[in-house]
Amino acid sequence: MKRIQSAGAVDGIVSVPTRPGRIERFEPILDSISKECDIENLSGNFKCISSYPTQKSLSSMERQENIAGVFRYDGNLSGKHIILIDDIVTTGATIKNVFMS
Repeated sequence: MKRIQSAGAVDGIVSVPTRPGRIERFEPILDSISKECDIENLSGNFKCISSYPTQKSLSSMERQENIAGVFRYDGNLSGKHIILIDDIVTTGATIKNVFMS
């Protein structure tokens, strides 16, 4: 938490949305960070709009293709500094898709 607070200029926090029908396990963590660091939890605007197969055995390119177009953010994040929470970062395909789409 101290790292987040010392970073300054953080506008919000989100986690990579779960597939439809799955439990959002990061929500309590995001709520806690949001309150303690006085930053907005933007996860309510961030959705996974369609299911996709597991990424486990896919190459970097296959991972990018696998999740193309499955995430949507209802709002505008232009010019904002956002902390993105993800459980696993292997190739960066999810992060690229989330913020480049």
